Amino acid sequence: MKKQKLHFWILAAVCLLCAAAWFLVRYLDLPESEEEEAAEVTVTDFNAGDVTALTTGGEYPLNFVKEDGTWYNAEDRNASIQQSMVENLLTYITHITSETAIEEPDDLSQYGLDEPAMTITATLENGTSVILHIGESNSITGDYYLQVSGDDTVYTVGSSLVSTFEKTPEDFVEEETETGTEN
Repeated sequence: MKKQKLHFWILAAVCLLCAAAWFLVRYLDLPESEEEEAAEVTVTDFNAGDVTALTTGGEYPLNFVKEDGTWYNAEDRNASIQQSMVENLLTYITHITSETAIEEPDDLSQYGLDEPAMTITATLENGTSVILHIGESNSITGDYYLQVSGDDTVYTVGSSLVSTFEKTPEDFVEEETETGTEN
């Protein structure tokens, strides 16, 4: 009977130690690794109101210019453009952040940046341009590789940036509404 009591107390002590360890890990929020808390890096940061032209190259070429506060298709100035759609494009590029920054990439071709699939250029009022080169998609994460012209660093960005720009100029044309009177 003494052996059974001894085993019981040893088992109870082990259970108590396990509960204490679980409590420490759960409630003290100890990081599992140093990589867990990755810092976001600012890739672009400019004001959408400063953009006077927006162009894209690649499979979906767009060419918009802004004059007197109104966006126009530079290829067809008579087309009425949905202003909110162009402004929406700008929200995706004016403040880009990334959790992954490859500061000294060995070979841009491994990211698809030797021949980018898409290039986005935002021309600002002061005459400078922000040029974004979009490379291949990472097959594991689904993120795309991005490089800003003049910066050697390669960043990853979410696929929503790319899918937002995969539109044709016709997608931006404002549909005419018929106005009629009923008798």
